[in-house]
Amino acid sequence: MKQKIILFLLLLYSINGFACMNTYQFKIFPIGVYNDYIVTIDVKIYRTSIYEGNRKYDLNFKSKDTLGMDEMWIIETYHSVYNKNQKLISTTALDIVYSTKSDYTKDLQKTYVTGFEKILMSYKELKLFKPDFLSFCDYKKKCRIIEAKKDTIKDNDIIVYKETNYPVTITQDEKYYGFNNSPYFTKNSLSSYSISSTRIYRTNKIEIIIGHFGTGHELSMGWITDDPEKKPKDESDIVILAKEHIPEIKFDEIKTSVYKEPLLHHGFGYDIFIINEQ
Repeated sequence: MKQKIILFLLLLYSINGFACMNTYQFKIFPIGVYNDYIVTIDVKIYRTSIYEGNRKYDLNFKSKDTLGMDEMWIIETYHSVYNKNQKLISTTALDIVYSTKSDYTKDLQKTYVTGFEKILMSYKELKLFKPDFLSFCDYKKKCRIIEAKKDTIKDNDIIVYKETNYPVTITQDEKYYGFNNSPYFTKNSLSSYSISSTRIYRTNKIEIIIGHFGTGHELSMGWITDDPEKKPKDESDIVILAKEHIPEIKFDEIKTSVYKEPLLHHGFGYDIFIINEQ
């Protein structure tokens, strides 16, 4: 009986361990403007265990851990076209990459460049964006350039940029964004999310502003705060002070403008963009 209990506990541990590895982020990397449409490379980034990755995708990656608990990143890239209200017009799968490195940035950069070059061949008159600004907001609601708010009169979410309200209207494409696969997603509501990062890209006529909205265990537990006066209630309480900062990432060329988005435990996040016409 004792042996059965031990085996059961080991099985339970392994199942929970695999589940703890699971995270998901949806990233939009804008390339340029073509006939008034926004051309992008979208990236779906999954984290799982090598065991689950091998099982689900029929792979054969080696794991140092006997339970296959080493992490695996699954990076899917897409060539997509949006209108200026982030309505998805079309999307085409480009590539899928499996990375077993803790920092998958180089793998992401390589597959991004491949997609970037394909897009340049397809759009001869594409007006390329110029990366201008990148900040890690550290999961605050109000960042240096944007703020997420609720329009109580119209009962919808808005992003405030340069004192202008931009309504959020992206939830019509739930399956593509991957919202339907996450228990964190709340339809038509940003209240459950905080801002991980913000970016600005420009052409001579428009600027595209992108916020990555995310959540995870630390937020759901109420540990993250932007109140510098907040202190732990007791020894078991955790207080993490959010501090927006500019990361040491080269962000000035569109061909090399991808990066690794910060991630919380059990993290889930997605990009929202708005357009400011100049």
